Amino acid sequence: MADRTVMPTSAATEPIGDMTREGGRLSLIELRAEPAVLAPARRALAEFVRQAGVSDDRAQDVLLACYEAMANIVEHAYPAESDGTFDLSANYDRSGTLTVTLTDRGMWKSDGPDPASRRGRGLQLVRACADRSDVVSGETGTRVHLQWHGASTSAAPYDEQGG
Repeated sequence: MADRTVMPTSAATEPIGDMTREGGRLSLIELRAEPAVLAPARRALAEFVRQAGVSDDRAQDVLLACYEAMANIVEHAYPAESDGTFDLSANYDRSGTLTVTLTDRGMWKSDGPDPASRRGRGLQLVRACADRSDVVSGETGTRVHLQWHGASTSAAPYDEQGG
């Protein structure tokens, strides 16, 4: 499989644009942190995961964790009415490890779950769906780094496609 670099466009109905391919990577760069971007970004990741040969059960975990992390960026990383962006990169290596990293340039609220609410458990869900998860926040933003080991149902999906 090839590398995909996906750039945002200005139309709210089609926020994902040009793709180029080369290697076992997916890069979505400077996506607008707004709800209209989430579904197209999820579809791009779903196609990448499918082409990598990730099992259906694992793919569901990947997509759920990444969608939740992206939704957290949209909701929590930037003040209301501000323009923020985030990046999503995915890499599938020959050992069968899928790594997804989401990076924003904002400041997440870190209040944790509210016991009286059904909300506030997104990061718990993200962590439960991944084999490994790290969330690191700093002055320049937040990075969510997720990994799934042995994610593929096929031996070397990228080798078959010249990757």
